[in-house]
Amino acid sequence: MNALVENNSVFDFNYSGIEVFYDAEGSASPGDGGTLNITIRNNTITDAVGGAEASLAFIGDDTVNSCMDVTGNTLNNPEAGEYEIVLGTFQAAGSTVSVANLGGVLTPDAIEIHWAGTQTTALVPEADVKVFEPFGAAIVSVASCPLP
Repeated sequence: MNALVENNSVFDFNYSGIEVFYDAEGSASPGDGGTLNITIRNNTITDAVGGAEASLAFIGDDTVNSCMDVTGNTLNNPEAGEYEIVLGTFQAAGSTVSVANLGGVLTPDAIEIHWAGTQTTALVPEADVKVFEPFGAAIVSVASCPLP
């Protein structure tokens, strides 16, 4: 699946401003296969106090190859101790998490640093941008993700 979320104003939907859940479960082949290419850019995301877990959340599972391009977003999660961007992936070994323009060392910490530096809001890696582990997927840097 290819998705583009661009130039929107979002106010506290569900548990996050924008929440992307991807999972390869299915009746024919549970836990196997699937691709998600998503670009989220130039959005304004505001969360309400008490209802949000993150302004932008990615939650992935199973053997899914994903590509994420997250840039130019204005994020405001006023809840103390909550994150602006969360990547909670439990993707299986053999799958990949591609991040646009990541460069350098390909680690969960590098994703936190990269995403913190590519939004319009000043963010701090680990405090505002969090990649939760275990991280079974390989991390790959790409120039961009396929658009719809």
